[in-house]
Amino acid sequence: MYLLCTFTARSQSVLTPEQAGSIYYAYPAPPSVHTPAPAGYEPFYISHYGRHGSRWMTADERYTEVICVFDSLYQCSGLTPLGMDVRQRLHKVWEDARGCSGSITPLGERQHREIAERMYHNFPQVFREDAFVDARSSTSLRCAMSMSYFTERLKELNPALHVERRAYHRYMDYIAYTAPEGERCQIGTWHDLPGR
Repeated sequence: MYLLCTFTARSQSVLTPEQAGSIYYAYPAPPSVHTPAPAGYEPFYISHYGRHGSRWMTADERYTEVICVFDSLYQCSGLTPLGMDVRQRLHKVWEDARGCSGSITPLGERQHREIAERMYHNFPQVFREDAFVDARSSTSLRCAMSMSYFTERLKELNPALHVERRAYHRYMDYIAYTAPEGERCQIGTWHDLPGR
């Protein structure tokens, strides 16, 4: 999944520090207003493609490398009072993050439960009685857990729903497809791409 964002110089100045976090910016809940179905039509089907919820950074090294820099500066008295405060906060973050790299966070769980709840309340016609929900995930644990939190919330709202959850390699071609050119680009360089 790719997201293309373009900013003008003016729009960059209105970003909050949180929004500048790129993929680490926690998904904000949208406004409660949604577009209704056109007059005379009623929703009967939803196809939802979602990304995993907020997660821990992908590798322990993302945390420890920064902490090592601050610890080294601390050892040689090279930190300002603000630097000392940041170092202490980094150690607290590391205590919480240790062993969780790449996993979905409690915030990520909450995000998916809230998305499911908004969908359920905005389109109750789709989730009537014993409606069928076919949920599929990539094989990534954080994605499968996100799917599980999402569908679990739907079942809490309507226990009669029939929900199937699957996370098989056979679905990866359309859930998280990687073009061969992209694979070569990761292994070699972008110069390896045809036409470059």
